[in-house]
Amino acid sequence: MEKNISALNQQNKTNTSARSAELWDINQLAGYLGVCLRTARSLVERGVIPVIKVGRKIQRFRKESVDEALAKLELKPRYDRISRGGKR
Repeated sequence: MEKNISALNQQNKTNTSARSAELWDINQLAGYLGVCLRTARSLVERGVIPVIKVGRKIQRFRKESVDEALAKLELKPRYDRISRGGKR
């Protein structure tokens, strides 16, 4: 009985991780980023967003990879004389 319960728990963990690795198409990517389809395609073509090529024309995206790519693009605040109240 305990073996069956542990097997079911392990199966549920596997199913949960499979759902978190869900793949998006370009329309879902654009919706997630809050940009138009053209901008999403441009980001992919420039190599900013990592892509999984399923076939010759089919592209898919992982949320985790998209989030990592966006984190790399974050700019840190810049401190210069103007922001410290100095003269120009």
